[in-house]
Amino acid sequence: MPNRLRAAAARQVGGITTWFKIEEQGMTRFEVLSQASVLAIDTRASTPLFLTSAHVVQPYLWRNYYPQEWMNFVEQKHTKVTLEIRSPKSASADFHAQFELDCNRIRAHPFRDCAALALTASDEKRYLSGDKKSRLSPVSLSPHSLTPAVRVAAAGHTIVAGEADGDDDASIVGHRAQRFDVFSGCSFVSSSKHQAFLRTPEVLGEGMCGGGLFGEGGDSATCHGIIEGIVPLNSPATHLSGCCAYVQSSELLVWLNLGAPALGK
Repeated sequence: MPNRLRAAAARQVGGITTWFKIEEQGMTRFEVLSQASVLAIDTRASTPLFLTSAHVVQPYLWRNYYPQEWMNFVEQKHTKVTLEIRSPKSASADFHAQFELDCNRIRAHPFRDCAALALTASDEKRYLSGDKKSRLSPVSLSPHSLTPAVRVAAAGHTIVAGEADGDDDASIVGHRAQRFDVFSGCSFVSSSKHQAFLRTPEVLGEGMCGGGLFGEGGDSATCHGIIEGIVPLNSPATHLSGCCAYVQSSELLVWLNLGAPALGK
């Protein structure tokens, strides 16, 4: 895999964390509920817009993903969501910068596992005034659907074993380390009105949801979709076992044009 592709993707894919604190249950600080990957999207607007998996930022609406009994008590009011600009060089729970996203303005896709978010007003100012190292490079969405002849690379932050030591640093307590991964040579398998699927060189790990699919070669600046999830290895649809389910960029463009950019208004 060319270093240029990895370097470009590293600037385009961040980490995202959903936190929760249920004061009614005696919790006194926010704790990590879920972690994944996130993209900044080029909307030609001054306000940054981010895309990730809906099941990560709205876990209270995706209970089949979270079997823990205590999830019965989690509502939107108990959560906050943060964007992390992470280092691509090593598996770590640390990050260059962290910003809070506005949980009151999450726009979920009506039937795909993806959501659009904007920063809180105060953190938007801090994000835009920071240096490039502390921001994501917005990606351009391809208007074309993938075909079997096209190879793409899947990029995101895989969760690895262990948690941050954190001590008293509330920004990383409970964070599991994430490793920046890029899997090249991913190929289109099939699509329907419900989902589209890619075959990846190896089964993608936890944390890759919300990551991006980037063109290889001279097409590394174009995003062809975001990762929804992974088909279980024991799926009855054996031809899709271990595949990556994704939302096609052409579909994202239609959806974004229908209203998601209004988050920035």
